[in-house]
Amino acid sequence: MVYNKNAFIYFFIGFFITSLVVSMAWIHSEHEFNEVYVKQSSAVMNSSEDMFFQHRILIDSIQSFLNTSSEISFSEFEAFTKDLLKVKSAVAFTLTKDLNIAYVSDSEYLNELSNLKIEVNSDDTPAVFLSDYTLLTLPTIFPDMPYLVYAISHQRMQKRMDKQKNICVAYKIRGELIENSACDDTFDSEWFSWFKYSTVENFSETEHFDAYSLKTEYRVPFRDVVGLLLILLMISILGLAFSVLWFFKARNAEKLRKIHLINRSKIAILSSINHEIRTPINALIGYSRILREQTSLSDSQSIIVDKMLWSANLLNSVAENTLNYSKAQTGTLTLNIDRVNVRDYVKRIEQYYQVLSNTSNKYLQVKISDEVPDFVEVDSTKLFQIITNLINNAFKYSSDDRVELHLDMINRFFNAEARSFLRVLIRDFGEGMPNSAKSVLSRPFLQEDSLSSIRGSGIGLGLHTCKGIISLIGGRFWLSSHSGDGTKVLFHFPCRPLAKSPTLSRELVNAPLLLVDDNLFNLEAGKALLSNHQFKPVTVDNAEDALRLKATLSPKIVVVDYRLKEIDGLSLIRQMKKLDEDDSVRYFILSANDKSEILDHESYPYVCFLQKPLNIGLFRSQLMTGCCPACMKT
Repeated sequence: MVYNKNAFIYFFIGFFITSLVVSMAWIHSEHEFNEVYVKQSSAVMNSSEDMFFQHRILIDSIQSFLNTSSEISFSEFEAFTKDLLKVKSAVAFTLTKDLNIAYVSDSEYLNELSNLKIEVNSDDTPAVFLSDYTLLTLPTIFPDMPYLVYAISHQRMQKRMDKQKNICVAYKIRGELIENSACDDTFDSEWFSWFKYSTVENFSETEHFDAYSLKTEYRVPFRDVVGLLLILLMISILGLAFSVLWFFKARNAEKLRKIHLINRSKIAILSSINHEIRTPINALIGYSRILREQTSLSDSQSIIVDKMLWSANLLNSVAENTLNYSKAQTGTLTLNIDRVNVRDYVKRIEQYYQVLSNTSNKYLQVKISDEVPDFVEVDSTKLFQIITNLINNAFKYSSDDRVELHLDMINRFFNAEARSFLRVLIRDFGEGMPNSAKSVLSRPFLQEDSLSSIRGSGIGLGLHTCKGIISLIGGRFWLSSHSGDGTKVLFHFPCRPLAKSPTLSRELVNAPLLLVDDNLFNLEAGKALLSNHQFKPVTVDNAEDALRLKATLSPKIVVVDYRLKEIDGLSLIRQMKKLDEDDSVRYFILSANDKSEILDHESYPYVCFLQKPLNIGLFRSQLMTGCCPACMKT
């Protein structure tokens, strides 16, 4: 599988950021651990120096006390030294000439001193040894007690060292090792050696004391190590997950971009095909209308013309369905808002089905509520498509000859905002629809043999498209069908009622109308249609003559086909605007495509857009109210 290069770049960026964050977290934690160690180690070092300094002061104090008089009793010696040495976990005693114990700072130590070992050095000075004690032998001025021994208890010294809970403290004095209990709490894994900090400080020989070394070792608590590792693991997992998500997001974004390009290409192809189909349809509908209005036609000829007109309308509906279905599936469907006269609009629907009534025994019955205003802003093209699709299905699949269309206005909340909707009910009186047939709402295509058993009600291809369009634009769709009771389709279509009822200016109707189209059939059909509605069209089939007539004729209405041979309609209108800045001129673009498919249409707010075939009712409505430039994307 080939992935997009950008997706890998995003992944490695995410991986790099994750590694950087993990490294920074590790360095920060290690720095904090080291700071804790340095702080505690410095405190221990300072405490050690202070301890031995205080021992020297005590020794000097005892010597000074002994030197003050040659007649000091045992009780005086004990009274002076007991409380003085108790705090420092030490004991002082004197030796006679025979190297026996004379005075003791605290009588409680006599049992321990019973294990005292004394040897004589080569210089006749005593060498005193006692297990778990560091002893210093000093001379005195007393002839009977020539030696003072100062003993520091290792056990009591260790108890004081045990107060340092989180750091190992170890003294090495005269070959003896004294360490606190924290030195026993260790985890010896090599991996955990990263979390161990130690320092050995050597102190030189001082007065009374030989050289000694002090080792401090800090082992990061196991819970802190586990906590750090869990944090780093979570950061790594989240970072890698973010990198993977970023990778897939970038890859999917590229896929979506390609899908959008493909969708746009498909829509462009369908739009082009739709334009090519609608151009001859437009001519066929136009010529059929011209023939239909001829009074010299016989009844049989009128029926033939009505069938031609009905077939052309159906073909136009199929083309519209196909394009809008594709747009709905690709998310490119838009609403193009027009200002329409509702009753003229409904009359157009009635006329649309009058042709069917003339060629068959089926007819449409329309009922409009008095609450519906005369003028509304609505996407008239899509509303017409939905209504006619549903009515066509009802006529096609219902066994009854009557279909009803009910229209009224309601208000309801949509996204916490009060909005107006046209409520449309289409009802047939056929045999109804079995539940199995309602799958057409979720299945856009059904084969004819699938429909053969359910021909008693109004279902078909257009039903799925209608439901999809209504859902996308924020409306609602309901279908109710019961055996023997026919089918009811109800939907809400968004609109905005207009308070005022505009009228068409006679000045516009009587003024020249310039119609520009390079297709002579469309030109002739459009001229006939406009002439039949009291307009005064002047036709031209090329841009050069159109510009000349615009300058000389000064028309108040200009209708231009969007796709001309040498120029597009919007560019031609822009050139016309430069020739004459008259703001009262009404400009229209006539195209087989939807307004949203016309490039840069937002830059022409003064242009109204109409779809082929020309809808004279919509054309008149926009002349009365002006075109509405707002376009809502679904």
